[in-house]
Amino acid sequence: MTTKTPSAADLSARILEFIATAVDCLDNTNFANDRPVYTQDLAVAARWLVRLHRGESVREVAQTISSAASGKILTDYYRQGEWGKKHNAAVAVLQAAASAFTV
Repeated sequence: MTTKTPSAADLSARILEFIATAVDCLDNTNFANDRPVYTQDLAVAARWLVRLHRGESVREVAQTISSAASGKILTDYYRQGEWGKKHNAAVAVLQAAASAFTV
C-alpha cells in the first residue's frame, strides 16, 4: 500500500479553507474591533500561500503553521461572538492539518 506524500496543493487547500472562514468572520462579525484582527490573520495566511507558491518546502510552511508562535498570533486577541468561535475552530483545524504535513 502506498502513502501519498502531502503536496503544496494539499496544504494550500487547507490554508484556503482557513482563509474562507476568516473572510466569513471578517464580513459578518458585529464587532468592529475584531475586523483588523481578522484582516491581520488573512495577511498571515496569504504569506503562507506565497511561501508555497515560491517553492518553499511544504514541511517548513506546515511547521510554521502548526507552531505555537502561529497559534499565538492567530488566537492571542479574543475574537468575540459566534464568529470568534468559528475562527478559533478554524485555527485549530488548520493547525492540526498542518501538523500532519510535518511528519
